[in-house]
Amino acid sequence: PNLPNANSYTWSIPSSWTINSGQGSNSVSVYVSNWVTNPTIYVRPNCGYGSRSKTLAVSTFTLNITGPAEMPADGTFRSFSTNYYSNASSYTWTFPSGWGMGAGQGTSNVTLYANPGASPGYVGVSTQICGQTVNGQKYMNIGYGGGTPALMAEENENLIDEIFTSSIKIYPNPTTNCVKVLSDQSKAIEKVELYEVANGRLFDVKINNQNEINLLEYPSGAYVIKIYTKNQVTTRKLLKQ
Repeated sequence: PNLPNANSYTWSIPSSWTINSGQGSNSVSVYVSNWVTNPTIYVRPNCGYGSRSKTLAVSTFTLNITGPAEMPADGTFRSFSTNYYSNASSYTWTFPSGWGMGAGQGTSNVTLYANPGASPGYVGVSTQICGQTVNGQKYMNIGYGGGTPALMAEENENLIDEIFTSSIKIYPNPTTNCVKVLSDQSKAIEKVELYEVANGRLFDVKINNQNEINLLEYPSGAYVIKIYTKNQVTTRKLLKQ
């Protein structure tokens, strides 16, 4: 308050803070540059009154991550976000093995994707607010997020289950060398991609005039094959022996 006979006030604040304006008056504006636990502010008028102090309540910053309940391992993007603080430094996001980021690193909103064969685990975010490190995390399972089947290729007694119903088939499956794509004449094949589950590698593969794909140079293991036609993308699991 403004005290009688007081024409000047001396303010004392934590050393890492700065008084922007008001020193000498009965109110000040303070810039908080670093986090201080239970900070105390002192003020002394010049008219013989003793100094007064006030210990401030400390605000607690939290980073809660919102996003899908589980992550489909099919390479599609999903949005994640956390609490936005105007005085926060850049947000740093982390994610499990086999995942990737589309956009948003450094901000409070990102898009992430999980490749076939990706691991479950924690999506994490970290930032600095007034010198305090604040962290948040959310555990994510790999599954059927948003109703989209996860494209997890797995071996099952030398058989590979198909996970989409389509007129496009691949044969033989499993295979040791070549695989033939069976399609009706109305669905001309435009492009074929092959994803190696074990190492996370993506290949553009060539298909000949007989709709055959030569896999001789590729290592044995589980793959996800994507077949592009004019208005459709068909996904199949494939086992190379």
